[in-house]
Amino acid sequence: MTGIPRPLLLLVVSAAVVVGLTSACGGGGSGSDDPRISQIGGVAELATYAYAAAGAHGLYDYLAPQVTQYCSREGLAEALQDMELPTGFRAMTGVKFDGEKGRATVVLIFGTKDEKVQWVFVQAPDGGWRIAEAPGLERCSN
Repeated sequence: MTGIPRPLLLLVVSAAVVVGLTSACGGGGSGSDDPRISQIGGVAELATYAYAAAGAHGLYDYLAPQVTQYCSREGLAEALQDMELPTGFRAMTGVKFDGEKGRATVVLIFGTKDEKVQWVFVQAPDGGWRIAEAPGLERCSN
């Protein structure tokens, strides 16, 4: 546990989404009206702030079922233990869809620098989007 009361954490994450949702697609107007892009952008931003606030345990809730079937919360924490935690979300750009997968460049904030990472999103059974691939996930197991 992070020591941050859950209601406060949810409030902070929700506020970050409201403030940043317009930038979730990286600004610059891709010209696409595909609603999947803003849905994925919202998930990317929520997942980033949950990860920043609560570490791997916060990120876990945004993982796709095909990841969580082989990767436990503890396994994820172990897999990501040597990775620096982001301090924020900058943008999401370059979304490309291939069948049921969406690949995007997520720009994470690490203190005073930004870092671009590739995340792959898949649609979950509930219709929402979840993370199927991201740096470090390949090291996770139960």
